[in-house]
Amino acid sequence: MKIRKYFMDPVKEEKWINQMLKEGKELVYSTGCTYYFIEESNPYVIIKSDYRYFKSQNDFLDYLLMFEDSGWMHIKGTKYSGVQYFKKTNCAEADDIFSDAPSKAAKYKRMADMWLTLVLAYIPITIVFINNGYINLRAFLYPQELYYTPGLWDMTGTKFWKAFMFETPFAVGRGFSWLIFPVIILFYGYFYFKLHRVYKRENHTKSVI
Repeated sequence: MKIRKYFMDPVKEEKWINQMLKEGKELVYSTGCTYYFIEESNPYVIIKSDYRYFKSQNDFLDYLLMFEDSGWMHIKGTKYSGVQYFKKTNCAEADDIFSDAPSKAAKYKRMADMWLTLVLAYIPITIVFINNGYINLRAFLYPQELYYTPGLWDMTGTKFWKAFMFETPFAVGRGFSWLIFPVIILFYGYFYFKLHRVYKRENHTKSVI
């Protein structure tokens, strides 16, 4: 069974995955926004996630072994994937993969830091484009300068519209393709602030407890 779903909040993702478990659908794999389930009913199964990268395969295997010894089976993730999914295999173990609140909150801090790193990586790229003149701010005020068809603006009727419609995609590419970089920065920045808020929320919960 395949379900496409997108989550900004990893806490909500975990809740949804475990709600699917209650409905008899167990997660076996996921790729981005696509989740694959099998029909399985086991009241002791719980699925939790962590977020980590590893420098070496040995570090990754030690990490998996640590969870396995604690009764959690790794069901999805690689040393480079970041997100790691685990399934509870021992009904006598605790219902969370984290032994304490700070460890749980740290997961969201790691995720937020990853998005912040991407934001900081794209900012200098955007600055380089500005300094080298690849970003044409005049295009917002004079978009007609992006059209290179000779005599386009002197044409009339059907001839004009055919030429105009043909060149418009190229003109947009020339003048506004650079917008992808600030859009990416805003998009990644949104992820960062969203996850940082989750991290603060978990820290607050820890403090209250």
